[in-house]
Amino acid sequence: MLWIAISLADYCTKPIHNGRKELAVKQLSIPNARMPLTPKGKRVRFQFHAPPDAEVFVAGTFSNWNPRKLSKDAGNGTHSVSLIVPLGKHEYKFIVNGRWLEDPRSLQKTPNAYGTTNSVVHVV
Repeated sequence: MLWIAISLADYCTKPIHNGRKELAVKQLSIPNARMPLTPKGKRVRFQFHAPPDAEVFVAGTFSNWNPRKLSKDAGNGTHSVSLIVPLGKHEYKFIVNGRWLEDPRSLQKTPNAYGTTNSVVHVV
């Protein structure tokens, strides 16, 4: 599997017919392309207990705070997702029906800029 990170700076728009624009990707160069690119992380399973009809997401430093949806497990109220998380210390929170919540199972918390705390996971 090949993983390539592309930032918004790698995208540009160019005009096409009738004044519309299309999104184009700049040509990427991969240094030493003979070496395989692999994710530098481990699979981490995030779980949260909420009502079965709840919408549950997890977001954290490992996803640049972009929410990832958790799947509902067989009607018991457990929502879960497994993600490849880079090695190191990461802060995260669950989002349940639009509310940002700490992980009640996390033993470590850290203050954030919003006056609340984030849960912490260490991936080694």
